[in-house]
Amino acid sequence: MNAQQVLAEKEYVDAFNGCKGVLGAFASCENASDLGLVKDGFMLCMGGALCLDLYAPVKAAIVADEKVADAAGKLNAFQVQVLAARGADGWPALVAAVEAKAVAVGSDLAGIWGGLVRGRLEWIMARNATHMLKIHLKRALIDGSGAEGDEMDAKMIWVYSLGLVLNSCKEHAVVWADKACITVPEQPLKGFDPAKWDVRLPEWQTLDAGVGEAAERAGTTLEKEWDLIGTQIDPTAVAEKTQETPQPQPPTSDDAETSAATAAMAAVTVDAAAAAATAATAGAATAADEVEEEID
Repeated sequence: MNAQQVLAEKEYVDAFNGCKGVLGAFASCENASDLGLVKDGFMLCMGGALCLDLYAPVKAAIVADEKVADAAGKLNAFQVQVLAARGADGWPALVAAVEAKAVAVGSDLAGIWGGLVRGRLEWIMARNATHMLKIHLKRALIDGSGAEGDEMDAKMIWVYSLGLVLNSCKEHAVVWADKACITVPEQPLKGFDPAKWDVRLPEWQTLDAGVGEAAERAGTTLEKEWDLIGTQIDPTAVAEKTQETPQPQPPTSDDAETSAATAAMAAVTVDAAAAAATAATAGAATAADEVEEEID
């Protein structure tokens, strides 16, 4: 590698590191459109660091856009600036130049971005599909007696349900369903036996690690996602969100050791888990199309 190549690589790495903050915003995106804005915001940042001659006309277009001035200091300022950049005559040339700089130093921008998009959209799909299940589980923890181990059981059920939806974890979820004697995969609390849901079992640790890695690829963590709904849920608010969902009565049990919270969870999560799987299946094709569109 000659001195010019070394300099080009250093300039690129410095620019990439300087724009990581923009790229990191992918972790707050909720759809493919948001991800597209972050991608182009990142390219705009990289262009400003690497291609000043081509960046200048794009910057001029941004400054001249009245919408950008109106949005200054507002929550949508970033979005408006990126949209203005996209509309600039020099935008395609700037993007092409940044991509060429990446190729010249061996940086796979398309691969990096593709991985972020896939990871984020897959997680959003799984999270949305299991959202109501998580609400029901947390509400059950409040409505029940709060016996020791209830929250761990609830988290395990939620993580398992995420595994059913995440493509990278489905095989692990199937293995766990067999190990925990789950007769209907989409209904983990049908015949639920807490003794079989042991976090020390290797089958569970594999599933838990896989779902945790999926969360990390989406720029988040399992703990953060679990806490998105506070532990102190307003039962009235939850009821308003779920008023259209019929709630079956808690099943009777001869086991005196079964806690009130576990019984409550059994009552409210069976149908929710099935609905989650259905929603995930319906959304899979759309999410995949959005991924490919953003990568292109």
